[in-house]
Amino acid sequence: MGSGNPDLNVNPPALLKSSNAISVPRETIGNALNRFYARIGGLPAEPWGTDEIGQKFFIQYTGQDDPQGGRSGGYKLVLEALQDLYEGLGNLGDKTKEMATNFISTEEDNTV
Repeated sequence: MGSGNPDLNVNPPALLKSSNAISVPRETIGNALNRFYARIGGLPAEPWGTDEIGQKFFIQYTGQDDPQGGRSGGYKLVLEALQDLYEGLGNLGDKTKEMATNFISTEEDNTV
């Protein structure tokens, strides 16, 4: 199938297949995030203590040098980026599937 435009060649079935393939890395990220959050779910909102280990965890998790301020980053930033990636892959898969479906529908309408 094509669009009739020699500069644009679209294979809707392959596009539809690729939209389904996008779900694989999305599910992997989603499962990893769910496992992580399930493991820390029973912890208080700020589980670090005032001891040396607790403060090291605080710095690594939040990316801040001390509880009153500091730099941004740390594991929390990574988790936020993974969540954004999870959502972005979902949107990409949905839009790719929609585009493939629209191409197929248009081709069917043009052949009638």
